[in-house]
Amino acid sequence: MLGLQLVSRDVVARFRVDGVLFELVPTTERRVLSGGLRFGAIVGLVFGLCFVLGAYSAFRMPPSALVVWPASFLLDSTIAAGVMSWVLVAGRPWRRVALVIVAAALLFVMGVVVQNMFLPTPADHLFHSGGI
Repeated sequence: MLGLQLVSRDVVARFRVDGVLFELVPTTERRVLSGGLRFGAIVGLVFGLCFVLGAYSAFRMPPSALVVWPASFLLDSTIAAGVMSWVLVAGRPWRRVALVIVAAALLFVMGVVVQNMFLPTPADHLFHSGGI
């Protein structure tokens, strides 16, 4: 196979390439998911800190932004990396991709409905009062 010499094939596939032994070791879904979550948390925290420090140095912002923005980046990135890992470990990942797209669309629609019901903008009140 591709000029690789298969040494053994039990649970671990071992190939010898130019005298160097390579092993392909299967992993569990749990390890992949925890690794994805950890990676997403680290990336989100680093990106959030860089972003907020850059914005804080250029614009007037409340000090609470130094905590809220990195925390929101941390949460978003961790969820995204966890979902990515969950999709990639699937036997048929396209089914999970479709599920993620449908879930994202439903969350978007629910967010729009909730925002319009409970957080109306001043322009919404203008039309309800009969001003225009």
